[in-house]
Amino acid sequence: NWWFQANAVDSWTQKKIMKEYSRMIHDAQCFIGASPDMAAVYAAQYGCRSSVPIMMPFAENKVYETKRQRKEDDIFVIAMSGQLYAYGPIMALLVALNSMKWRYRGRKIIFRLYGPNNLCPAEPTPCFMEYRGWVPQEQLLEELNEADLLYCPYRFEPDFEETARYAFPGKLSTYMRTGVPLLVHSPEYSGITHFVQERKCGYVLKSVVLGDIVSKIEQIMDDESRLDYAKTAWEVSNRELSLSAMYKNFAYALGIPFCDTLED
Repeated sequence: NWWFQANAVDSWTQKKIMKEYSRMIHDAQCFIGASPDMAAVYAAQYGCRSSVPIMMPFAENKVYETKRQRKEDDIFVIAMSGQLYAYGPIMALLVALNSMKWRYRGRKIIFRLYGPNNLCPAEPTPCFMEYRGWVPQEQLLEELNEADLLYCPYRFEPDFEETARYAFPGKLSTYMRTGVPLLVHSPEYSGITHFVQERKCGYVLKSVVLGDIVSKIEQIMDDESRLDYAKTAWEVSNRELSLSAMYKNFAYALGIPFCDTLED
């Protein structure tokens, strides 16, 4: 477990904690997982009676069902919001874009970043990277809606395999309510890879090899039907990532009837 290692927890304490953790899940009436994969795998692994996933929902009044057209049609904007914990795939993407000279079929590619962190790529890319920092949520959604592709990377390092398998980043819930297609850049075994592939609600890139990344970016930019992914993502988010879906799953976990007229 990466958290134990990062906090220098001794092996005896690790075993004691995991034994109690296992007992707690086994004895639970229902296990709530942070993702569909986590809910299913943990329930089976620890012998829990039932399980249900509850991912971060998105407020219904702050959404864009369709993408608005920009005035500029000679640029292609790849946007990312949130924490930069997956440096490996992000840097691999930037190196790949550099190898393309930040252009494809006459269109300039821009990488737009929202959040608290700045990037220091090994290769200079100042003219093609935009740092927006923190912006209010309403403004963030408006600006993401004007992008062409929303980027969601996840860790490839072996030490973080369990995190990649079972976590569900909040930015994915945000992206799926913008009307813009998304790209998940994560390992084959990642839970979000499975989520997007199974629901066909976005593009998936399962490699940090330069040639694979370049091919995927070219494929996406050539795809005239890429907005179909955004439409599917919208439908999936209504079904699985809405407040109503969260209420329903939480009611199931508590063993109580679900009322779809619940108010905030």
